[in-house]
Amino acid sequence: MTVLARAAAFAALLTLAVVPRIEAQVGSVHFTIASGPHAGSYRFATGQCDVLGSRGEPPSIISMFTPEMQKDGGADPNSPASFELYTAPWRGKPDGLAVTVVWRSVGSRERTVYKVYAMPPEVQVGPKKPFEGHGDVTVRRTETATTAAFRGETKPGVRIEGTLECPAKRDD
Repeated sequence: MTVLARAAAFAALLTLAVVPRIEAQVGSVHFTIASGPHAGSYRFATGQCDVLGSRGEPPSIISMFTPEMQKDGGADPNSPASFELYTAPWRGKPDGLAVTVVWRSVGSRERTVYKVYAMPPEVQVGPKKPFEGHGDVTVRRTETATTAAFRGETKPGVRIEGTLECPAKRDD
């Protein structure tokens, strides 16, 4: 099951369990890949960013970013095809983190996937999945935004770190 599918399952369970407030916003992410053929810094100015959880509760974040130039077959080999981040709060311990960055080869079905799955078994939904790499995340909520500062390392040893920001929902 993909990280996004697990995130959706967790979100559905959370909705049924506590009926959280969901804030769907357009967010931004900046991240760095430290080594390998895709080493460098990347910034996506817009993407879906959902914050789950009521005020006063630790938030969870589900996000998906796909650069405009990657849509409709306009693949840019110098830019990732997608970026996904999912966090799960774990009371009194570090939050769970799942990050996936995908590159697609131009004119091919081949892809390169950088994945960090550091979701403690206690917060996983369904069959328990072992860690894939390691990482940590700090999620902070303010009046203006929910921010996730993350860093991790894939199983093969590629470091990924960055910051994702989801603006707070405006009550008009």
